[in-house]
Amino acid sequence: MGVTILALSHQSFSLVVLINGILYLLSGFFLLIFRKKLTFKTVNFDEKFKFNIKESFSQIRDVFTVNSSSNFLVLVFSLVFINFILAGIGPLTSLAMLKFNPFSVNYGIAIMIFNVVLMLGMLAGSFIMGDKLKDWELPKLMIATF
Repeated sequence: MGVTILALSHQSFSLVVLINGILYLLSGFFLLIFRKKLTFKTVNFDEKFKFNIKESFSQIRDVFTVNSSSNFLVLVFSLVFINFILAGIGPLTSLAMLKFNPFSVNYGIAIMIFNVVLMLGMLAGSFIMGDKLKDWELPKLMIATF
């Protein structure tokens, strides 16, 4: 959002700082008002946290083997691969728009338009889809992403 405001305000950093500060104050104000509705309870640990890779790996395996029809390692490596592939889409799109700008505006505004449309599409998709995909098995969801 900051880059969008910066592009629309013709590089007015003071306006971006002002809007950012106002939004932080508003969020703090709303958290202060609705703090009684927050249900998170703080937990104090007396003992020092110890990370055990074997225990963590078994907990991850238990999460993924809810339906024991899938191979755990294949699922984990597939998720890592999908995450790796999808993480590069944004920067690659920005680089591609340097040469092939689909909009008749300068590069910064084109990136802003693309990101706003992408954000609105993700929001609309999350509201429209609801829980329609919750019954799909994880391998079927991974295949659907490609």
